[in-house]
Amino acid sequence: MLYPHFYPYVVPGWFDKSLRWRRGSAINFRRALIIAPSPELIARLPGGKIPDRDDFYRLPDDERIRAWRQVLSESRRLGDELGNLLATGKIVEHLRPI
Repeated sequence: MLYPHFYPYVVPGWFDKSLRWRRGSAINFRRALIIAPSPELIARLPGGKIPDRDDFYRLPDDERIRAWRQVLSESRRLGDELGNLLATGKIVEHLRPI
């Protein structure tokens, strides 16, 4: 199963997302490939985080739109990089077990 995700870990339930000690068991993902941005990439994003709904309350429209466009640009770059890794077969060099 291909699982594009925001983070390199999975939280079992929506309401558990704020509980740092709650994570999905690796046994449940033994046949999954989770694709997630690195902490370094997230640190380069505006505010050092992935945009979320709270941005609508925290940021003025022009600032929020500018930040989200920067994230879209990074996402395109990541998509291009993934395409290259798949085309060359080098994706195997970037896989890590959970």
